[in-house]
Amino acid sequence: MRYGWNLDPECWKLLAILVADLTWKSVPFDKIHSSVVPKSSGVYLICANTPVVKQPPFNQFFNVLYAGLSATSIQARFVKHCQMPDEGIQNAKSCYGFVTNQMTFYFALASAVEVADLENRLIDCFGPSCNKQAGISPVITAVVGEGKPAG
Repeated sequence: MRYGWNLDPECWKLLAILVADLTWKSVPFDKIHSSVVPKSSGVYLICANTPVVKQPPFNQFFNVLYAGLSATSIQARFVKHCQMPDEGIQNAKSCYGFVTNQMTFYFALASAVEVADLENRLIDCFGPSCNKQAGISPVITAVVGEGKPAG
């Protein structure tokens, strides 16, 4: 999997189209804020500023660490990430100062039909370091000719 922002402008153009009608909200990435996160389908991002270096320009940097989806309840995914994080998010919590609320959970409502495509495109564009899947799968093309008998 590629980590870090995608350098293909077409990838970003498609993302811009897909997220154009979404309304994003955010809460600190802490379980006490779970009541603010909706019990609806949608996509989400877990983001953070630099963990230790706080002087300019480093204090201006912000990174997407994880991109995810829920076809049923973003709130349930939020609580799960807070209570039982996988290894990547657990390491991010340790590194990015979870105790000091330096991580932010962004979310947007989307239909259950749309969330997989949105998540894949977010992963493909941002290359989050905590995601294990690679986002958009490469397109495989083939030319099929006339069939030939086996043997």
